[in-house]
Amino acid sequence: MPLTGGAAPNVFLSACEASADLHGAHLMRAIAQERPAARFAGIGGERMGAAGQEQLFHARDLSVMGLTEVLGRLGAVRRAFAAARRAFAEGGVDVAVLIDAPDFNLRLAAHARRAGIPVVYFIGPKFWAWRKGRLRTIAARVDHMMTILPFEKPLYDAAGVPATYVGNPLVDEMAEVAAAAPTPGGWRPSDLGLDDARPLVALLPGSRPGEIAAILPGLLDAAGRVAERVPDAQFALPVAPSLDGAAIRARVAACGVPVTCLDGRAVELLCAARVAAMASGTVTLQAALAGTPGVIVYRVSPLTWAVGRRLVTLSHVGLVNLVAGEGVVPELLQDAFTPEAVAEQLVALLADGGARDRQCKGLARVRGLMGGAGAPRRAARVVLDHVRGAA
Repeated sequence: MPLTGGAAPNVFLSACEASADLHGAHLMRAIAQERPAARFAGIGGERMGAAGQEQLFHARDLSVMGLTEVLGRLGAVRRAFAAARRAFAEGGVDVAVLIDAPDFNLRLAAHARRAGIPVVYFIGPKFWAWRKGRLRTIAARVDHMMTILPFEKPLYDAAGVPATYVGNPLVDEMAEVAAAAPTPGGWRPSDLGLDDARPLVALLPGSRPGEIAAILPGLLDAAGRVAERVPDAQFALPVAPSLDGAAIRARVAACGVPVTCLDGRAVELLCAARVAAMASGTVTLQAALAGTPGVIVYRVSPLTWAVGRRLVTLSHVGLVNLVAGEGVVPELLQDAFTPEAVAEQLVALLADGGARDRQCKGLARVRGLMGGAGAPRRAARVVLDHVRGAA
């Protein structure tokens, strides 16, 4: 495949997780609007495949968390690297776009740079939280960093790393979902097959198999405790396409609490829900944009937690709280993540009262800090500026 550059670039994208797959699909469409002849290949999930990516390796085999959890996927990681290196060696890649997943993608960046391929990174490592030494690695391997959090660009500037704040793609993605609501009033429980007359609790345990194993049982237990105190509450859980849906449904069916499992539709569920219990990650910002209060939970292996506590210096973990600069949404992490603690938070937020009002006001502040729409378009232009032969 010859080098093309110019109007018909060949773009390699690497996205290893569900949220990165979503951002990557929007970025691909934005690039295609600027360069209709652009071609896409690399590593991604269902959404990027639907957007036209030739998938050399599927993201579902790479989505892991923690230090010990990754060991079971080393074979898949090696195969993915081999597929990417073959693509780089063939000489047909004009630019490599790496999305999040720094443990994987920063290594991939080194291979791309050795092949003479410009590297643009979208949603970079959270070096400001831990592993600050990664800045040196980024400077050596990445041509341009595209940031989505407003406080990141000055940090890269100070380190001499070329960076552009493109805005947060979630703003555009949430606006699309809101515009697709069946009625002008926004998404309602009935739009998802649920009861509009009953308060809806969204359970969002994550999109990785390891997260499901560590977090789902606690959320299901918490749902049972909420049901005891708020008998008319109803519960729903989105099943990410990257997960084993049958196994999750079987686990939910055995928990003794009526929980509706949805095929994906996590964002629509957030928009329709009154409250949410959610794994720390992108979903916390989606909840802020939806205006849905909730509680953040997370649990990893004891080894991962012990190492992380020594390395992470932040007072908050949830992205919504990092953007806010304060604890807008309660965080229940590791040993603090108990079904009773989750239930207490949800019951307080289901009621009209001080806890709900305070959090909703905090979420409104976060929405103001996340900026306006247009992030995928701005990111696409940065990518195209770095295509080999574009200048």
